[in-house]
Amino acid sequence: MTIQALNNLPLDKLIGEPLFAVAKAHMELSKNNIEILQNLSNEPNKTFTFTREEPDSNGTPVTKTIAVTLPMLALIDIPNFTLDQFKNEFTFNVSSIQEDLETKKGTLSGSASAGGLISKFVDFKLEAGYDKTSSSKSTDSENGQLHITVTAKKTGQSVGMKNLMDAATKSITTKEV
Repeated sequence: MTIQALNNLPLDKLIGEPLFAVAKAHMELSKNNIEILQNLSNEPNKTFTFTREEPDSNGTPVTKTIAVTLPMLALIDIPNFTLDQFKNEFTFNVSSIQEDLETKKGTLSGSASAGGLISKFVDFKLEAGYDKTSSSKSTDSENGQLHITVTAKKTGQSVGMKNLMDAATKSITTKEV
């Protein structure tokens, strides 16, 4: 019973399918990052205008308007998640209990007597009986648990992403309007 239950467990599904799901999720995260980069690179540069007071050469406060133009890519924090850990715990318990109990008891009873002269000397008594108790118990128990933990964390930029962000940062221009 126990061996049969263990042989019937779909281990390929219990272990393999969660692992493939994690690999697929990782691929989807990567595709999502590429899509975000492509969308942001097609966006026109954005210009932000600020006013601030600065002292002129004589120390007199002068209001200046500053325009900062930068690519959208430099404004957005690209989500860069990697799957850090995959943990698949599987526990399955199978137990089988079989108990047999049988009790037999026998009794025979009866009586006989002789007549005549011999009856004063001979008396027969016979008892017989039969009692049988039979009990059987069989218990099968199966249970299982499956715990899957997937941990994702934000990581540093890849070399390509760092180079792309450096180029975006270098393209930022500031000028007085």
